[in-house]
Amino acid sequence: MVTNSAIDTVVEKTGYGVSLFTASIAVAALALFLWKFSAPALDPREPPEVHSKIPVIGHLIGMLKYQIHYLEILK
Repeated sequence: MVTNSAIDTVVEKTGYGVSLFTASIAVAALALFLWKFSAPALDPREPPEVHSKIPVIGHLIGMLKYQIHYLEILK
């Protein structure tokens, strides 16, 4: 059985109620849901997506680190 000791600790240390903690978890879950399902579907004639290990800035870091050779690494 899950105890509320972790939530109680957050409430005691921050002084905020459980409702704020629950609301922040709900907002984070909604943002994750929207991010995951809002991406458009790829046309089958297009090449596949190239994903990076770090979302959003991973390709930027790779290009800064490996410069023009980064494109060869992605193949």
